[in-house]
Amino acid sequence: MLFGWPFAVTIIALLYIHEMGHYVWMKALHLNPKAPVFVPGLGAYVAMTNMPATQKDSAWVAMAGPLVGGVASAMAYYWGIKTDNQWLMKSGSTGFFLNLFQLIPAKPFDGGFIAQALSKWILIPGTLTLIFISFVFHSVFLLIISLVSIFQIVTLFRPQAISTMQPASLSEKTLITIAYLSVTGMLGYLFYLSNY
Repeated sequence: MLFGWPFAVTIIALLYIHEMGHYVWMKALHLNPKAPVFVPGLGAYVAMTNMPATQKDSAWVAMAGPLVGGVASAMAYYWGIKTDNQWLMKSGSTGFFLNLFQLIPAKPFDGGFIAQALSKWILIPGTLTLIFISFVFHSVFLLIISLVSIFQIVTLFRPQAISTMQPASLSEKTLITIAYLSVTGMLGYLFYLSNY
């Protein structure tokens, strides 16, 4: 609120760039994505007509948003430092946080789709983290997302649950893990730097 419309427009642009990361990767995999849709007060998403055939593809589609969004946030923050522009620096910092938040390993966040390619067990601590965050920030919205995540975990762990996606191989899981930890670490470090 301190920075007004320039901050708001920059955040919307950073959200759009994040979603375009997903869009471009979906397009490259011929998943026939739809244009990004903005939901006021909640964020944005990109729907796809065709679902990924493999967990590896699903993970990389999910990773593309925070990666591209993180790079765009870093550019905004750097430009803000160079021009001594406070709202650009704050926009970059907020972008780091939003992209980092998306990497929580709980569905329907991007991190949930990445984690599922590694092991469905990772979704349990991710969802517990999300529940904790929802209580710390007194967020009904995050609590609702936590309940959605719990439902998806229960569905995944049912004996009759059959995945239609081909599991990722050990080498693919290794690459996804390295990328996931690298992007998460980069965004966490940049968010820390931008606030302390």
